[in-house]
Amino acid sequence: MAPILYRDAAYTDARSPDLQVGISLIVEGRTIAWMGPTGEEPDPGPGATIVDAGGATIVPAMVDA
Repeated sequence: MAPILYRDAAYTDARSPDLQVGISLIVEGRTIAWMGPTGEEPDPGPGATIVDAGGATIVPAMVDA
């Protein structure tokens, strides 16, 4: 399965009332391979899907919506 790069999301760690904005992450299979500031992403590799995640929020762990 090719990696997926989600770019420019917001991130909450549930420990702070503030969102971190401009966060990207690379998912390989079912694993987060990299997470950090948008613009500093490593090359996700050939065949990667790039998703504009602007307007989305990344929440770690399972969330029962």
